[in-house]
Amino acid sequence: MEAARDLVYKACKTGNIERLEKAAAELPESQEIRTLKDDTQRTPLHVAAESQSVDFVSHLVEHRACEVDSPDEDGDTPLIVAAANGNAAVVDYLLSRGASPRAAGLLGGMPIHRAASSNHAGIITTLIKAGSDVDAPSKTGAPLTWAAGSGSVDAIKALLDAGADANYRAEGGIGALLMAAAQGTAAAVSALLAAGCDPNAEQPRGFSCLHAAADRGEVAMVRALLDAGADVGARDEQGNTPPEVAAINKHRNVVEVLLERCPEGPIEGRGGRAREWTVDGLMAWGDEYRGQQKFQQAGGVADERAEVPAAEEPDKDRAAERKREGDAAFVGGKMEEAIEAYTASLRHDTSLSVTWANRAACRLRVSDWDGALTDARTARTIDATNVKAWYREGMALRGKRMWQESAEALYEAMRLEPDNATVSNAFKEVILEGRSDTMAKKAAAETKAGV
Repeated sequence: MEAARDLVYKACKTGNIERLEKAAAELPESQEIRTLKDDTQRTPLHVAAESQSVDFVSHLVEHRACEVDSPDEDGDTPLIVAAANGNAAVVDYLLSRGASPRAAGLLGGMPIHRAASSNHAGIITTLIKAGSDVDAPSKTGAPLTWAAGSGSVDAIKALLDAGADANYRAEGGIGALLMAAAQGTAAAVSALLAAGCDPNAEQPRGFSCLHAAADRGEVAMVRALLDAGADVGARDEQGNTPPEVAAINKHRNVVEVLLERCPEGPIEGRGGRAREWTVDGLMAWGDEYRGQQKFQQAGGVADERAEVPAAEEPDKDRAAERKREGDAAFVGGKMEEAIEAYTASLRHDTSLSVTWANRAACRLRVSDWDGALTDARTARTIDATNVKAWYREGMALRGKRMWQESAEALYEAMRLEPDNATVSNAFKEVILEGRSDTMAKKAAAETKAGV
């Protein structure tokens, strides 16, 4: 079964119908292409939707009865996969076969979010005509925010032309302009400013768009924000102004640009903490600040390893059977049943990374951050190339509000799959969520040291 299944998936990657049918003939009588799922619950249609032709995809749907809205373990449907990969013809076809343009993955990302993140403007237009909400919310923002974070200017323009609210932000969330300043490009920032985004809109913990651009050292972005009226003297929650943030991060050229607009320092009552408001004075203060607040880089998340326990009752067949039960419960949304089944599987075989990673996914769903962290870390200890394990470790650490460690784990996942939009957007969100907490720790240490 495993060998035949693998041949089916390989055929879907090549788009060869003859190879597909030959592989299908090798499947046991009880199995069909439409019922197959891999270890991440992806169907053959998911794989084909990435890059194959409409002819191949239509063969799976019309001749092999593959479901167009079947979700994988992250909730992604074949339409989401096609939209993320820019497969416009397959997007059109799946929509014509009834695929939902509003189906959402675990982070809330719908096809339109994924197309926006990947800069597929034509697909965005198609999805909106099919019923996608141009301002659809997700855990990491509206489609415009996803486009902004990846610097996808064509997508930004397509969304704005379709009526997207340039200043939309869910309660407690992050708007498009801040995401563009923190993770996008100067061109994305300029496009959003031209659409009416407010550069001085109130942001979580006072970390403004200009703070974000200064933190990154993006001179062109800083100039665009200044030209739009961004406040040089704005303070974040820790009292730092954009020039001070630039100095802390050794961006002398940004400090120079900012001081051109604010040579006398912030207005009374809103001043920063540097003692001398000159380029040299700010840079010297930044050096002192870093000297007091150095992070210890050794012993990061990537160096952490879990101890893989021995199986209590070794039996690989029983382990596989219980794992299948867990998979079925997971797909059915029965998280507690899935956890119980995966736990039983691990009693018989602890060597499979995927079983640990799957139980981690279930524990994330029920907000068991500690359990999810242990499972995910064990999974990637067994297999350091398991992207899902690194991702779930990052999400568990995020739940525990361990921002730096979460970002490190998500970064490892990004290194393995640079084009994975789910991981990329989670990483961006964690960076922004954790920035203020990181700055708070620095400020507290500075106060204790008497700086």
